[in-house]
Parts: sequence; structure tokens; C-alpha cells
Amino acid sequence: MSFAGPNLIWGERAERGKEMDGPGRKSVVVAGWASIILFVYFCAVVADYMIGVVSDQQLISSLSKYRKSQQAEFQREISEDARFISQAKAEGYKPMLFPTLYDREGWTDLAKTHGIAPLAAQPDTDLYFCNEGYGLIKYHSDRFGFRNEDALWDQESVDGVLVGDSFGQGACVGFEQSIVGRLAQHETRVINLSSIGNNPIHYASILRVFGQKIKFKHLIVLFYANDNIENEEYTIFNKFFIERDALYFQDSSDAQSRITLSENVKKLYAASEREIDSYIARQAHVDPTIEIDRKIKAIEEKNKYPNLFLNNIRQGLLSIYQGATGTQLPYSSRLAIDIALTTCKTGGCHPLFLYIPNSDYWRPDSRARSYASGLRQYVESRGARFVDLTLDLALLGESAYARTGPHLSPDGYGAVANRLRAEMN
Repeated sequence: MSFAGPNLIWGERAERGKEMDGPGRKSVVVAGWASIILFVYFCAVVADYMIGVVSDQQLISSLSKYRKSQQAEFQREISEDARFISQAKAEGYKPMLFPTLYDREGWTDLAKTHGIAPLAAQPDTDLYFCNEGYGLIKYHSDRFGFRNEDALWDQESVDGVLVGDSFGQGACVGFEQSIVGRLAQHETRVINLSSIGNNPIHYASILRVFGQKIKFKHLIVLFYANDNIENEEYTIFNKFFIERDALYFQDSSDAQSRITLSENVKKLYAASEREIDSYIARQAHVDPTIEIDRKIKAIEEKNKYPNLFLNNIRQGLLSIYQGATGTQLPYSSRLAIDIALTTCKTGGCHPLFLYIPNSDYWRPDSRARSYASGLRQYVESRGARFVDLTLDLALLGESAYARTGPHLSPDGYGAVANRLRAEMN
């Protein structure tokens, strides 16, 4: 039996250490880092899956609420609207054409054939509008298809111009109860350039075409929660009115009382009226809850398994980045704001940007608050005035919105008009 002294033992340990300095030690290090990376990735996959579950449950809850409101609207269409519309047609009223129609299949080809798209409903026509508990609204459009007293276009100048969607148009209430109608009662003359279904690309297009033809003191651009739309740079309106200057008027007169629609626009309206009745017949009485149920089922199926590409985390990080850099606002929303500001810089008007929130019952939208925040940030970064009407309408509670639909009630429109009048003064 031999005795190993301290020096011999230390030497053996040193030799073993030298062996670990070679490929074996590197393998251990690589394996250790790989284990850490795999563990972090595993945690990220689990976190992404949980984020997806929570997000999808919120979306399903929102769609379920939307299903109830859509069912109520569908029942109103069957029980009331069909009867009202039949009576209106018997009286000579026509269904309303609207700009967004021309980004749909078939209608786009019609616009391309005539080299133009309409920016309003049929001009100088008896039209029926909508019913949300106050009867079917009917009116006669002005010379350009908007909801105005036609004599306004004969004025040398007006107090303001309102550009927006159906809320600006005064959807489902009488003219006197609409925003522009209430302003008129206080001797404030505002030309309404709003149409049902309009999106920011239409606001931008309307301003490009009409902005330099009208003399006005205030330019009001009215945004709604569902204006949060991507990819509008690919619409026919962007091609006709933003990328190039399609000929909308017959002449280049600067006097608003003398401008008239071009022959191509008139021919497009004539061709469209031959198609609108059959189009509406194909769309009528389609139960919207069927599509909502399909979406809910697709969401439930989607999140059964973890997503290895971490889509939810990536989307969340992108949203944070866009919020920090102010780039979360869609192209068309930024475009509408920029063109409005340019219009006022050239014409000497005062720009004002309003935001109307959605009804959580009739049109639930989890993105609405983020969109309003993005609008405010973008508008104020350019030194303009932004007014969020959420609080004004919240003070009215449920009575801010219509009885049987997503638009404002007469009281709701009144609250918007009062706030707008205060801002204009």
C-alpha cells in the first residue's frame, strides 16, 4: 500500500482540469447554454399560449355580445325595415349608393370602366336612408349627392365643412336632429360632406376634390371607432384621388356655386342605379349571426395548440413599439389628417378633429380606445385640436345611442353638436 502525498494528489487534479479544458469542457458549456435557451423558449411558448387564450376569450366574449345586437338588428330589418322600404319605394324614394360600395367585387369594375368613383350618394334624388327606432329616414340629396339644403352651395362662403361617415351624415334621425341640422338652428352654416360607410380614405379623397372648391372658416373631420382600417392604400379611391387627380368636375371654376359634376361621374351614377336594386336584393335578409358563429368557432379551433412562432408576443411587442413611435395609426387615418391640415394651411381655415366612440352593445370593439389614443397623439403632434367625445356621450348613458341600432340617438347627436358649437366659437 502506497501513500499519495499532497503533491501527487494535486497533480492528478491538475491533469483532470487540463482534460476539461479541451473539447469536453466546450461541449458542457454549449450544452448548458442550449438548455438555458430551450428553457427560455419553452417559457415563451407557454406565455404566448396563455396570452392567446386570454385574448381569444376576450374576443369571443365581445363577439358574443355583438351576436346579440346583430340578432336584434336583423329582427328589426325583417319586422320593420322591409315594410318601411316598400312604402318608401312606392312613394318614389330610391336606395342610396355609397362610396365604399365601389371597393367591392363588381362595383370596382364599374368604377374602372368610367374612370371615376363617386364621393357621395346620387345627386338631386329622393333617397331612403335608415331606421333605428325613429322611423325610416328619407330626404332629397343636394346637387352633389350629400345631405344638405342645396341652396348652401350658392353661398359665397360658409361657416364650416363637416367630413365624416354615417354619424356625420346624421344616420337614422331627421335633419333637424343631426349635427349639421342642429348647428343650422344656431345660424351656423355647415356644408356636410359625409356619407354612410365612409372611411378615412374617403375623407382624404373628399378633401382633395372639394377642399379647394369651398370657402369656409372651420374644417371638421369626424372619426369613428371603426375607422381603424389598414391597407386602404390599395383601394380604388386611393388610386383615383390620391395617387392621381381624377376629373370629378366639368370645369376648373373656383366658385362653389358654379362647379358641376363631370360627365363620367353622371354616367357612373346612371349605370350604378341599374345595379343597386339587384345588389340589395342579394344582400337582404342574410342572418349575420351565422358569420359571427363561424368566427367564434374558428377562434376556438385556432388556439387549441401552442404557437411555436410566438405570434402573440411578437404582436404585443410591435404594438408597444408602434405606440412609442407614434406609427400605430393606419395609413389612411394619417393621410386624412395630413390633407385636412394642408387644406387649412392653403385656405386659411381652422381644422378640428372629432372622435365618436362606439356603443359597447351595438358595436363592441376592443381596439377603439387604442385608436382614439393614436388619433389624439398624431393630431396633437401636428399642433391641431382633437376632441374625444367619449365623456360627452357617456354622460347620457345608454340614451346616447339609438333604440335599435349603433348610431346616435337625437340626444346623442345633440351632445355632439353642442360640443362642436362650443369648439367652433
